[in-house]
Amino acid sequence: MTHPKPPPSVKPWPCVILAVDTASNSGWAIYRNGELLDSGEQSTTDALAYIDVSHQCRAALEYCDERDCSEGVLVLERPWGGGWKAAAGLAIAAKMWRDGWANAGGSERRIVRVYPQTWRSSVLAVTRGPMLKLHEREFARRVKNSSAVGPDEAAAICIGRWACHAGEVGKVLPAKLRKAVGA
Repeated sequence: MTHPKPPPSVKPWPCVILAVDTASNSGWAIYRNGELLDSGEQSTTDALAYIDVSHQCRAALEYCDERDCSEGVLVLERPWGGGWKAAAGLAIAAKMWRDGWANAGGSERRIVRVYPQTWRSSVLAVTRGPMLKLHEREFARRVKNSSAVGPDEAAAICIGRWACHAGEVGKVLPAKLRKAVGA
């Protein structure tokens, strides 16, 4: 039996979101209360990757404070398709981000996983086809207000935009934060 997805919020969730396009070159984006603060790309295969991923997680959690934004949420893209080798690589990258989140003090209860089709159908006009990556980059460039956006970073910016209103994110937040946006 499948459960219905929680409804999205009209207002952005009052939290910090670290959105990650999990891959050997992971895109990441940090949002606070619906506003993009920082984004980039991070290798998960080199010798310093574990340290660098932990650093990005700590940086995201440093945006939390007690006034209006006390929680951080890690949003990871779920692996899909591409055969077993691709899925294994994505799973390793996702574990690295989950471990980095835990090492930075992030709560395991505040981790959300999302399939590409879910965030794409909410954020982009298209969800598949040869123009998909172009649409992702154009959307991300508008959000970041910069033409310098890498392809994995673009996906992370799009994932983060979805997460800012996603019911799945609201579901992992404390009730007082859900009430703050009227959910």
